[in-house]
Amino acid sequence: SKLFSDSEPVYMSWIDVRGAITGALSIVAQADFIRTLASNILGDPEGGPTEEDCKDVFREMGNILAGNFITE
Repeated sequence: SKLFSDSEPVYMSWIDVRGAITGALSIVAQADFIRTLASNILGDPEGGPTEEDCKDVFREMGNILAGNFITE
C-alpha cells in the first residue's frame, strides 16, 4: 500500500531551527491527514475544520515536532 495518493497534492511544513542546534525540519502530509489532525485537535467544529484551521494545526504540528526533536 502507498503512503501517499498520487492524485492528491502533498503539503509541506518547513521549520528553520537556530540556536544550540541549527538546521531545518520539514514534514509532509496530504489534505485528508491534515483535516483529520485538525478535527482531532480542535474537536470537529460544526462543518469541519476550515482551511485556515488546517493550516494552523499543520504548522503547529511542525513546531511541536521541531521542539521535541531539539529536546531529544
